[in-house]
Amino acid sequence: MVEKNVQPAYLQLALYEEAVHQGTMQVVKENEEIKFIGNIYDLQQEDKDGTITFIYKLDIYPEVETKDDTWKKTKIEAIDDAPTKDEIADTLANLQKQYADYQPHDTVESDTICKVAFQILNESGTEIDKGSLYIGKEEFEEFEIMRDTFIGKKE
Repeated sequence: MVEKNVQPAYLQLALYEEAVHQGTMQVVKENEEIKFIGNIYDLQQEDKDGTITFIYKLDIYPEVETKDDTWKKTKIEAIDDAPTKDEIADTLANLQKQYADYQPHDTVESDTICKVAFQILNESGTEIDKGSLYIGKEEFEEFEIMRDTFIGKKE
């Protein structure tokens, strides 16, 4: 009945997956002293004289041997993760951009954030793409072309 509703290839795949899973569980159980890492990989299947053999790899934690105890005396200074005033200011500026209440204006100024719609045209003037972006103080300070193109311009 199952073979009528499921293609044989899917049934075979499910059986192979179950065989690999059961085999892996048996390997893990028989080798409890070994700590395996991650999932199996490099899975290969061999079919010899009607017997199917699955060959795959499992990684294990490496055995570490220390030569002396100097590592126990090593001290690492804690990293100062307190935010600087500049980081706080940058974060607040980004939040203001993201959650700003944008008001329509007729003219673009250096202290405003504005949404600019643009079109990309090919040589013959046909539109090939369009989009929009937000620009503001940081972009005007960093990119001269932004200042020259937008500041003082009307909508």
